[in-house]
Amino acid sequence: MTTPETFLSTRGRGFTVSIAPAGADSSASVESNDAANLGSGKEDFGISVVWKATGDGLWELNPDIVKDIASIPQYSLKTNSADSDGTKHCTLTFTNTKHYKYTFYDETGDGYENNIFLNGNHTIDYTSKKPDIVFITGS
Repeated sequence: MTTPETFLSTRGRGFTVSIAPAGADSSASVESNDAANLGSGKEDFGISVVWKATGDGLWELNPDIVKDIASIPQYSLKTNSADSDGTKHCTLTFTNTKHYKYTFYDETGDGYENNIFLNGNHTIDYTSKKPDIVFITGS
């Protein structure tokens, strides 16, 4: 079971990040993941992407350049519902292979941050009138 935490986007809108609870196995993962990232040449980045919010929620494989630069091999961006004013409720799920403080930017320029300490799948729930993700930064 995951624990959702609420944060503010770069434009002040609330969004949630689901964080897996700590357990005996996760502390071992943190150590092995930290060791794997030491000396890995991880650098800050900014990269343009075209991640379309759809209703299907299927995993999409990223092109090699996104895998190599952002360390995100796959993602799913699902539109869950829409309000009468056109605001869409979306879920972004992604898999990372390096630890970054990621910020995902939608077409409005709003950004949703997720500081990752474990490699694996992570989820961000957010609302936007233009929810497609078009840019990612990592530091």
